[in-house]
Amino acid sequence: LTDVLESMTDGFVSVDDGWRYTLVNPRAEELIGRPVAELLGRSMEDLFPDMFGWSHYRQAMSERTSETFEVWSKPLETRLEVHAYPTFSGLSILFTDISARKAVEQALRDSEARLRLLFEESQALAEKLQARTEELQAQGEELQAQTEELQAQGEELQATQQGEATRVARLSVLKEVADSASSSLDLQRVAASVVNLVHRLLAARQVEIRLVDEARSVLESAASVD
Repeated sequence: LTDVLESMTDGFVSVDDGWRYTLVNPRAEELIGRPVAELLGRSMEDLFPDMFGWSHYRQAMSERTSETFEVWSKPLETRLEVHAYPTFSGLSILFTDISARKAVEQALRDSEARLRLLFEESQALAEKLQARTEELQAQGEELQAQTEELQAQGEELQATQQGEATRVARLSVLKEVADSASSSLDLQRVAASVVNLVHRLLAARQVEIRLVDEARSVLESAASVD
């Protein structure tokens, strides 16, 4: 039993019902920070009156139940898990160094915290990207509406220009018709003047012929008298 206790990597002590140390292995000696000679036969209450965990030890002793709790070993600056087991004469107490396990647990907690923070930041970034995407989509829809409005205005302007061109063409045709009509009227006036002149010339010719005839008649009359 002594060999087993001395080779244990966990600390082990036994106390009687008066809280006096009856057994202390080398690992417990290291964890407690006192040599075995100062511990054996002396009371835990006298040596460590303010030691953390007294409520657990007393409950295990009085109620004869097992207690498990954690304490900090100041000499080694390490975290210990304590198991107190009632025996027929007192308590057996096992100290297990859980510093490595606590370090792993803390590392896991830190990792989880970082992952949680990363997830929250990623989620926040995703929400920002989603909001930005929706904003850009809304701007795109607004731009599309403006484009359609400009296109409609362009088509309306084009239709207006086409209508104006048609109106100008019609006016040009009407002008040409009017010019043609004006030229026709001028020709008609010239023709009328020419006809009138011809009529006048003809009338004058007839008068001249009549005068010649009258003169010939007078001459012929005069010749017959002679």
